[in-house]
This record gives sequence, C-alpha cells and structure tokens, in this order.
Amino acid sequence: MKIHWDERGVTLPMPYRVILRQVILEGLRHEARAKDCEISLSFVTVGEIQDLNDAYRDKDEPTDVLSFPAMGGVSASLGDIVICVEVAQGQAEEYGHSLEREMAFLTVHGLLHLLGYDHKTPEDDARMVQTQKEILEKVGLGR
Repeated sequence: MKIHWDERGVTLPMPYRVILRQVILEGLRHEARAKDCEISLSFVTVGEIQDLNDAYRDKDEPTDVLSFPAMGGVSASLGDIVICVEVAQGQAEEYGHSLEREMAFLTVHGLLHLLGYDHKTPEDDARMVQTQKEILEKVGLGR
C-alpha cells in the first residue's frame, strides 16, 4: 500500500502519519482488500476544504473530511481523502478526545467511503458506524 501525503497549509506531526497509516492498513485488512493499492491523503486549511465542499457538494461551508473515489480504470488508486485539521481539532475538543483519535476517525471514515460505504439509509449508517468502531478499536483508538 502506498499513501501519497499532501500537507497544504498545515503540518502534520510524524506520529500522526504512523497512526493514520495503521488505520488505513487495518481498514484494508478488515475489508479484505489488496494492500497493493494507493491512497492520497491530504490535509488542508478551512478555506480549502470549504472551496472543495462548495465545488463538489454544493455546500458553501467547511467540513471535516471529503472523499473522492477513483474513477475506475486500471489504476491501483482507491482515491483521495481530504481532511481539514482545524475542523478536526475543534471536533476533538467538542467530543472530549484527542486530535489523534479524531484524525484516525476521519481517516477511517474517508477510507470506508472510498471502499463503497455510505450512510444514506439508517442500515447503511449503522454498518458504517460499526465498521469504523471495529477498525479504531483494532488500532487502540476506540472509545
């Protein structure tokens, strides 16, 4: 598995890279997906995530994470996950847990979207929430 890291306007401490890599590996193991894939993981400012959210979801407001699945083809890329660290920090404080745990949650949430999960129905949402929980517990970041 190859992760393309992109820090635009933010700096991610090295220990975070280690845990987020573990989260992605565990997510791929959980879904029995080949490890010979690629994922782009970008960390952006509030302004950039708002621009992306507006352009791709028609929502002119910041969000925490966006996922962009790869569009078929022969590429090994699963797609792109974009996380706003500033929004993640606010959510970590709001939920009373560490930024590390929030970044891991957003990464696994984004990864599951790349793998075809969604939360359009209550059943789909429950399945996604349970899978997120299992993966985070495996890497020692459960609640």
